[in-house]
Amino acid sequence: MSRKQTAVIFGGGLSGLSLAIALRQRNVPVELHEAGNYPRHRVCGEFIAGADMPLFEKLGIKSAFDDALSLKTTVWHCGQRQVLDEQLPSPVVSISRYTLDERLSRIFTETGGVLHCGSRIQEDGVEREGSVWSTGRRLANQVSSKNGWIGLKCHMSGLSMKSDLEFYIGRRGYLGISPVSKDRYNVCALFRVNSGLPGTKQDLLYGYLEDNGIHNVRARMEEAKVDPESWCAVAGMNYRKVRNENTGMRIGDQFGLIAPLTGNGMSIAFVSAALAAPSIELWASNKCTWQEAIRTIHFTTEELLDLAISGDEADADFDGLPNGIEYVLLSNPRIPSGFFAPNNSLSVNEMGDAFVYDFSRNLDATITIEESVDLTAWTVIATSVNGSPFQTPLQGYTTTEVIEVGGNLVNVRLSSPVTFPTGKFQRIMVVR
Repeated sequence: MSRKQTAVIFGGGLSGLSLAIALRQRNVPVELHEAGNYPRHRVCGEFIAGADMPLFEKLGIKSAFDDALSLKTTVWHCGQRQVLDEQLPSPVVSISRYTLDERLSRIFTETGGVLHCGSRIQEDGVEREGSVWSTGRRLANQVSSKNGWIGLKCHMSGLSMKSDLEFYIGRRGYLGISPVSKDRYNVCALFRVNSGLPGTKQDLLYGYLEDNGIHNVRARMEEAKVDPESWCAVAGMNYRKVRNENTGMRIGDQFGLIAPLTGNGMSIAFVSAALAAPSIELWASNKCTWQEAIRTIHFTTEELLDLAISGDEADADFDGLPNGIEYVLLSNPRIPSGFFAPNNSLSVNEMGDAFVYDFSRNLDATITIEESVDLTAWTVIATSVNGSPFQTPLQGYTTTEVIEVGGNLVNVRLSSPVTFPTGKFQRIMVVR
């Protein structure tokens, strides 16, 4: 029997650790790189809706939840007004991330996994098959982060509760409170950034509560005792789809942040790990290529046999882009992906405004950029075969410059200005 290939996971949060353990259950060699150390606090709601013990058992992590709490009731407030007081449709699991992450890291190493703590790896330095990115949320750009979101979290004791799970909805965000162990409560909030609010830690949290019109919970919080080591904050969160720029598989928040207030953030991490593990095992066992492994996580076994759903020419998400095109552009064939179509803009050069666009690409396809002035006759202006550098002819001021920025990102710049008398059209042709 041939030796299985090693999967390398970057990021040791819930999705990364759960996937690593699931792969070890399947005897796949795994190395995991985590930038921080265990245990540590993270900004997190710390309750799990949408995942249950059968899923944890499937992943090999059920023992980490032996003493987890089961929450059954919830109360919601909108501003000062209570709007809901009910039993939850089904109980949710509640446990501190400080405890859970440490337990998962221990299970991973005890099952033979190799854990590298304090190991922060930059994406542009990794082009390895078998790479899985689970490094959590992707940062918003500098402009959007100013108007983005900020998350605040701490643990309190001696806090009087009205229900198992309390929510307080404000003008531009919300606060959630839930027990994570005996007389220990997680207080976690998500608000639109207000750079005018002063203070740090507890004062900053109270400032955001006041700014959002959430007044009726502060008195109870001031009577409770805060664990000073539990304070943490995170900003620059991006809830928009983010373009992939390498061929690594992405799971959990690294693939995309689930919308606020859904309550399924933690369960998405576990579910994505469960979906990814079988495909990675096939690759590690030399039963499929890495590109095929990435593709298989989007379809069931039955769908993979039905080319009308999973074939290159099919359009599984009905967004107008065939699966084959989405695969080459590193997007998800099950999610409408207009966002992943080439981004375009104008760039100023000595002749005026010129058209610029970029796209991400996989490396196992032939990509040809063609140009036309009448949409009838097309001229090949650049070609790349299976990841080779684009070959571009020189045509004076009509040159189309193709720049491989790094990783798998391709930038295309037309030197002729948009005001040029003869219109131009370009198209991207893909052959796999």
